[in-house]
Amino acid sequence: MLHRRKVLTNGGFTLVEVLVATTLLAMVVLAVANVLITGRLAAGTSKQQITAVNLAQAVLEERLAGSDPGPSVAASPLDGKSGYQAYKNYFYQVEVDPEPVIQGKRDADFYGLTVHVYYQDPGSSQARGKVTLYTLKRKG
Repeated sequence: MLHRRKVLTNGGFTLVEVLVATTLLAMVVLAVANVLITGRLAAGTSKQQITAVNLAQAVLEERLAGSDPGPSVAASPLDGKSGYQAYKNYFYQVEVDPEPVIQGKRDADFYGLTVHVYYQDPGSSQARGKVTLYTLKRKG
């Protein structure tokens, strides 16, 4: 009479299967982490850019409100300007051209106004998110 032996099989995974699964999982996790980090950096840069645009628009509107646009201003911290104390690390510059070039010739009836605003990380000399706005203002 033949005796049948019971074949014992373990229902687990082999070491190779575990290593392959772990490698695939790690690759997926790293890809997702990379997307999240890149998105967060882009959101921070976008926020700085939008803030710089709004600040440049505000400075330009201040200059346009009066009859005279005032003098040019060299690059200065924006938080030193009245009403802008909350905007640390933002800098602005204003250029006033008393006779801007319009259609190829100088025009004494207008002022040319250029406003630059940018963000600068503390301890860094590199400007980020620089925004430049230009407009004309009629004299008088």
